[in-house]
Amino acid sequence: MSESIFDNMEKRLNSALTNALLATLASLIRPIATLTEIFFRKEMGERYFTAWNVIGGLMMIGFVRMPVWGFDDRDVRTMTNIFAGIWAVCLILYSYANRQEMIKRYSKGKAWHSYNCGIPSFEKVGIIFEKIIPAVLGIVMYYFGVKSIGGLLVFSVMASLWLRYREAQLFREQMFNAIDSRIEQENLQKAIVENLPPQQTEGLMAYVPKYMGDEMRGMIR
Repeated sequence: MSESIFDNMEKRLNSALTNALLATLASLIRPIATLTEIFFRKEMGERYFTAWNVIGGLMMIGFVRMPVWGFDDRDVRTMTNIFAGIWAVCLILYSYANRQEMIKRYSKGKAWHSYNCGIPSFEKVGIIFEKIIPAVLGIVMYYFGVKSIGGLLVFSVMASLWLRYREAQLFREQMFNAIDSRIEQENLQKAIVENLPPQQTEGLMAYVPKYMGDEMRGMIR
């Protein structure tokens, strides 16, 4: 049984809602992801690294410093505060440096993708090691009692990996949309006019109604 138009509309609506929820989730966790990315990446796009990244990141750092949560023992509370303070300063300094780099690019007329997640600061360090280093550091700190900072490091790495996966999915969709658009532009007319099968139109399925005669198909130019 063929799918009804209402079933198709429902699927499109569910897909749109899912994408909207994922986009909202990505926006919420991006400040957490960039907490570790700032140490390994530079020249982030202005719509990827925003004021929200700084505010949200500082909020998370302040959150783990709160003794009421009891993440750390009292003996390591001072160490936690020191690490958190240094981390907060690094985040603020990175934000300033990244903005200055953005201003310099535009003053020179250099275009840059606004959602770029940054290029590696250390070219010889691959993305795997870029994630492993803070993750291992977080596990070690957690093991030695600095649980809040260690946990946030690991959480940041997980958030960053999820963002890379999500971005890869979106890029894949955009790539296939571009390919399909090119195929349709080059093959749609001849598929309809000449009533060709998909084997001759790069896989394009042109469902031409049987009642559409040669004269009607010839009007599609």
